[in-house]
Amino acid sequence: MKTIQWIRTMMAGILVTGMFPLVSCDDKEIAKSGEKELSNFRVAAGGKIFTGVLQNDGKTIKFTVDFGFDQEQLKTATPSFDLSKKAVAEPASGVPQDFTKDVIYTVTAEDGTTAVYTVQKIDGTTSDAAILSFSLYAGGAEFEGVIDEENSVITVSTTAEVWNFLNEAMPTILLSPGATCDPASGVAQDFTQSSVVYTVTAYDGTTREWTVRRSSRTGAAIDFFYLKPEGYDRIVGTINSENHTVTIDAYPVFNADFLPADLTIAPEVIQISPGATVSPDWDVPCDFSQNVTYTVTAENGDQQQWTIIVPQLYVKEKWNVDALNVFPAGAADGQAEAITSLGLIGNYVAFARSTVLLNKSDGTLASGAELDTAGFFHAHGNHPPFFITNDGEGNLVGCTLGAWKAALWSVFKWTAYNAAPVKILEFPTVAGERAAPSLGRKFTVVGDINGTAKIISSDYATRTDGGHYLWSVTGGVVDATGEYLATGVEAFSYAYQVLTPLSPDNNNAFYLGNHFQSGKDDVRLKYGSVGNWTDVKGPLATYTGWGMSGMFLHQKQFSFNGKNYLAVATADGTNSNLRGYYFTLAERHADNTHTFPANCKIPYDADDTHKNGNATGSLTLEKVGNDVFIYLLATGQAVVCYQMSAF
Repeated sequence: MKTIQWIRTMMAGILVTGMFPLVSCDDKEIAKSGEKELSNFRVAAGGKIFTGVLQNDGKTIKFTVDFGFDQEQLKTATPSFDLSKKAVAEPASGVPQDFTKDVIYTVTAEDGTTAVYTVQKIDGTTSDAAILSFSLYAGGAEFEGVIDEENSVITVSTTAEVWNFLNEAMPTILLSPGATCDPASGVAQDFTQSSVVYTVTAYDGTTREWTVRRSSRTGAAIDFFYLKPEGYDRIVGTINSENHTVTIDAYPVFNADFLPADLTIAPEVIQISPGATVSPDWDVPCDFSQNVTYTVTAENGDQQQWTIIVPQLYVKEKWNVDALNVFPAGAADGQAEAITSLGLIGNYVAFARSTVLLNKSDGTLASGAELDTAGFFHAHGNHPPFFITNDGEGNLVGCTLGAWKAALWSVFKWTAYNAAPVKILEFPTVAGERAAPSLGRKFTVVGDINGTAKIISSDYATRTDGGHYLWSVTGGVVDATGEYLATGVEAFSYAYQVLTPLSPDNNNAFYLGNHFQSGKDDVRLKYGSVGNWTDVKGPLATYTGWGMSGMFLHQKQFSFNGKNYLAVATADGTNSNLRGYYFTLAERHADNTHTFPANCKIPYDADDTHKNGNATGSLTLEKVGNDVFIYLLATGQAVVCYQMSAF
């Protein structure tokens, strides 16, 4: 049964097969792919991978190159990409190309169809608008700025030496790639301003402002100060940085008419710390008849007040008395009655040898009053020959004239004009003690006769060494021994040399006023120690009356408005015909140099009736508040009062 069944099955197969034709495998057709997609495009160059992006048209691939990338490296860049299965590309992946320009890729599908892709480079952009470095060149030096990125601020610290160059300082600026700035790098700017603003524009147009500041300075000083009143030369102020003062070292003005009518003027120059400001401004007029205060404000806000001190002086004539009628009728000897010196006591100006008194207020004769001379040797009636002066404290002191009574030479002091003077020194002048006893023609007291002082008088007669005697006073007590000083300076007559100690406690420094001797090349005024004189220089030596036969009459030193002065009384003319009288002021500086102002002569012109063969005369002074009153005695009978004031 099984066999029969198998036969039936086989037969059925045969029958079926015979019913249909046979088909060969070689005759069957398989469809080819038409896919030709290019994807995942990448460009490798310069160590970077740039990824392409297929655009919406499906045929363009774009990749963006970083801003600032060296695009030369794109000329041999290596691409890589993926293709559809069984598709091929021309050029092939991995074949270097020049991507600085468009590159065309043709992709062919399996079925032979193609697709064209264009690969394009896009240049990258940036919004960076930074200042990466900033330096400033001024006055031959370069200064680096400190950058505050967060606040867009750059601070530059400069030095004071380059301040005058900062108005045209040259900056060097490094910016973000592709950025520009306004003002541009290398363009000079005025950095004396507190700040300069720079606008930086990025490559993509983004802007950012940067502020460049100088570091704030702390100086609030006045470095130079010049004043020029009308009619004056430029006056330079002396700076005292410790006390914050500027002192105007003006020459004294010895003529009230020469004084500017209005001292409300602007300084010629004020130079202050770099970056600082001053109030009032330097070109604003101020009243310099008094001290002026300026406020200097530093860049950082610190302030300092400076006081301009103006110790200028002027001298004007207060009153003068001409040809005093003081000779008593029938005087036996006019020389005995002549006015030879003056001094102050109480409210009066006292005169030797006449003992007459004038009122200090107006120069009128004090009626019924005269200087008490009890104890003096008297000659020719009631009028003794003597010389008077004031010490440094205003006390009236006098001495006898040794030539009139050779036995003794005496010094007296007064407490009141109507009280008998007190004898404080009696110096023997008998023959044999000294070759020719003659003291008292010139007589000087420096210091306080009731405290510490020096008394000095010339010893003339036949001596040839210009000698003077000097006595020291300590605690109001005079050392009667005396010290002989041989100056060694020749003069026309030693009777009228004037030797003045510089201070009451110094035996080594003097002023020596010296008369000319005809034919001798001497100087008028000397300063220094005995035997070691220095000529006091200045316009003084060029004045009329300082030629042959000019005379020293007296001299006084004093301090006023913080300065030291030497007042000198002189006479012009021959010894027998003294016509003109004046005084000068020499200013003594800290280094013992002297200044004689160009207009320092204050004349009093006398006529022939005022001549005095003895060539005597003197000056004295007193300080009252902000004024000094100087009384000049012309050697005959004329006296002038001058008032020296601060303005």
